[in-house]
Amino acid sequence: SIRKHVLPCGMPRLVRQIDDLHEASARFLLATWRDLDWQSRSNVEHHAIIDMIERGDVEQSSAHLRSHILAAGHALVDRLSGKGSDS
Repeated sequence: SIRKHVLPCGMPRLVRQIDDLHEASARFLLATWRDLDWQSRSNVEHHAIIDMIERGDVEQSSAHLRSHILAAGHALVDRLSGKGSDS
């Protein structure tokens, strides 16, 4: 869980906001992608980002996180609009 990596920041308000974002996004992801194999790709990307964070590679982890979020957002929009290849 990413939460264990965020807790040491000592910013409880930030941790709560991240928790809220995870909860809100999970609803959309489950409702939209429940029939797709998105989880394995997402897990690989999450682990890679966490590895970069643990190595202290701020630039690379930030770039990968941004790319991951944008790709997921675009895929979700495509899926909801019927443009996705699996729709």
